[in-house]
Amino acid sequence: MSDLKPEFYRYCRSKGAAFGHSARSRNAVKAWGQTKAFLDKFTDYELTLPTDIELKSIDGIFNEEVFNRLEKQFGEPFFSSSYSYKWRVESAFNDDLISIALDNSKYEGVTGSLVSMSLYFNFYWKTFSKSLIDDNSDAFGHFFRKGHHGKFSVSISDRVFIQPEFVVPIESNEKLSAFVDQIVEDLPFKFQNKSFISFYSMMLKNGKTKYKAIGYYNENS
Repeated sequence: MSDLKPEFYRYCRSKGAAFGHSARSRNAVKAWGQTKAFLDKFTDYELTLPTDIELKSIDGIFNEEVFNRLEKQFGEPFFSSSYSYKWRVESAFNDDLISIALDNSKYEGVTGSLVSMSLYFNFYWKTFSKSLIDDNSDAFGHFFRKGHHGKFSVSISDRVFIQPEFVVPIESNEKLSAFVDQIVEDLPFKFQNKSFISFYSMMLKNGKTKYKAIGYYNENS
C-alpha cells in the first residue's frame, strides 16, 4: 500500500461481478430479511428508481394466478411477449411491494422463479457523526447523486443478489476497524476486502478535486 494516508474507503463490486454479490442465504425470504435488517440498522434508505418486475412463462405458459395477482396490484404490464410480462412501478418502499417475489416457492409444481424483481435503494448512513459526514460531503457527492452515502441494487427471485456500493469516511483507523467489524457481521453478503478500496484527494490546477485509489482494506494483513 502507498504511504499516502487514506481519507475514506469505497466499497464497490469488481467489474467481473456482473450480478453483484449473492446473498449469504440461498433462501430468498431469509436473504431479503437480512438485507432489510442491515438497511434498517445502519441507514436511512429510499427507493430512487422505479421497481422492475418480470413474470416469466414456463414452456410458453404463464401462471394465471400469479399474473392476476400482479395485474391487480400493479395494473397492466407495460411489456408483454410469449416469454414474459414486465411492470415498472414508481412507489415508495413497503413490504407489500416485494411480497409476490418472495412467494415463488409457494406455487405448486414450480421450480426456479416465476417472478423476479429489481429494486434500487440509495441510502444515508445513520451511524456517523454529522461533522464527519459534512467533512466528507464532497466525496459522497462525487460518487452519488444527491450526496447519498451508498446504494444497494437488489435482485429478488428464487435467490437474492445485491450490487452494493458505499463510501465510508475515516475518523480514525481504530473506529474504521470497529465499524467494519460491525457491518461484516450484519451484511447480507460476504464482505470482500478487495472490494473495499481506500482513496485520497488531490487538488488539481483548475481547482477541481480528483480522488485517487491507493489500495484495498487489510491489503498487507
